[in-house]
Amino acid sequence: MHRYNFTVQWSDDDECYIARIVGFPGVAAHGDTPDDALKEVQVSLELAIEVYLEEGWELPEPQVLAPTA
Repeated sequence: MHRYNFTVQWSDDDECYIARIVGFPGVAAHGDTPDDALKEVQVSLELAIEVYLEEGWELPEPQVLAPTA
């Protein structure tokens, strides 16, 4: 099981929430709610991992997020 950290932010430009995976460039998804964006980015992550494995590429290491106050 791969344990990646996700971020979710509101985008005024796109008028939706954008979820990204910390340390895994190019994998992102959007949704009308933070939960929708997280669900979609998890699907994107699964697909990206499949491609990485099929191509023999090394998966990015999960990044540790610094705690926030």
